[in-house]
Amino acid sequence: MHGSHYKKPIHTRQRLTLLFVSLLLVIGVGIGATFAYIRMQTQEERNVFTPGRVACAVEETFDGSEKKDVSIKNTGNTEAYIRAAVHVTWMRDDENPDAADQTVMASVPQEGIDYTITYAENAGWLRIGDYWYYQSPVEPGDSTAVLVTSCRLAEGGTVPQGYHLSVEIVSSAIQSLPNTVPVEKWNVEIADGQIIGAAVESEVTGE
Repeated sequence: MHGSHYKKPIHTRQRLTLLFVSLLLVIGVGIGATFAYIRMQTQEERNVFTPGRVACAVEETFDGSEKKDVSIKNTGNTEAYIRAAVHVTWMRDDENPDAADQTVMASVPQEGIDYTITYAENAGWLRIGDYWYYQSPVEPGDSTAVLVTSCRLAEGGTVPQGYHLSVEIVSSAIQSLPNTVPVEKWNVEIADGQIIGAAVESEVTGE
């Protein structure tokens, strides 16, 4: 017919193709939106690692004539083994205890004659050589059991003129894990988490 427009019919296969392309576009838009949502909602997580710090401090009571209830506190941030050495000397009198010319007398005070000292019994301390070892590791912020219950001048003891009795507790701590560290540095033997003796007799180190 003249004057009329002829429309070519769309076959079924073409319709299916167009429908499939439309669906792909819709799916593509949905995936893009999902990715955008994930990017917008996901926040970066940062891990902050705190290095281990080993430290300890002596806790005691002193009334001017008697030192007592001596224990050691773990002031670090990691579990640690703790040990202590007790040094008793004659120290020269001085109004300034930090004076550079303050000296120690060559003679050593004799236990039981010049001074008395009492150590706590069954408190978890083990003596190896010149050191007292607290057998169990101590958690950060916790303290050992009492090591010295009392230390004072002996009755009738004679103090050298110009000197006084000095009782110094020198403590040290070392990380408990891995236990190869205290074994190697302190040369101690550890079993089931407890210090039970020296790894090599008479060779306890001072590191």
